[in-house]
Amino acid sequence: MVVVSGPTEVERVVFGFASALAATATGIDVRVFLTDEGAFWAMLGTGSGEHVPDFPTIDELLGELCALGVGIEACSESLALQRSSALVPLRLRPGIRELGRELLIREIGLLRSVVC
Repeated sequence: MVVVSGPTEVERVVFGFASALAATATGIDVRVFLTDEGAFWAMLGTGSGEHVPDFPTIDELLGELCALGVGIEACSESLALQRSSALVPLRLRPGIRELGRELLIREIGLLRSVVC
């Protein structure tokens, strides 16, 4: 699952994370990549107020993915942009690994991916 959408497209993000959870529940090996605006969700403190009716918050969805051992990786260049535009220092959410853009693109290219 490749999440490129940020806080202006919450429905797409919820769909992506909920789909990743559903796939994991059926035994499919899932990895989540956060890049471009989607790197916003890698930051601690994001996603607690963003939700879609009848779905958990983005924070809860990410917590469930981490608890199930789903690999979640965020693009280091996208994270740098998020950090540089923040008013307060941002820390990476526990359970999320930072990858360079080139390695992230290579990893995504090796897998069947859904982009949200």
